[in-house]
Amino acid sequence: MSREIYRIYYYVDLSGREHRLRCDLLTEPEGYGVAIWDEGGDREEILSLTPSRDRAEELLELLARNQVTPCALRDVVEDWL
Repeated sequence: MSREIYRIYYYVDLSGREHRLRCDLLTEPEGYGVAIWDEGGDREEILSLTPSRDRAEELLELLARNQVTPCALRDVVEDWL
């Protein structure tokens, strides 16, 4: 599996703490997946979501635009599918 940084973005949580998040495109023989890393701790990845790189990049754009966190990634992807 290879990992490619797609976008880095920031958000401030309810306690006022700023987080730096990174969205990655995951490339596997079976297709493409996504990952979100909070550089302060949490991370989540979902493998083999789609055989289309364009479709995976559409999802990554949605995730970055809406500042999705690692703990919300699975719920957002379920809705996206």
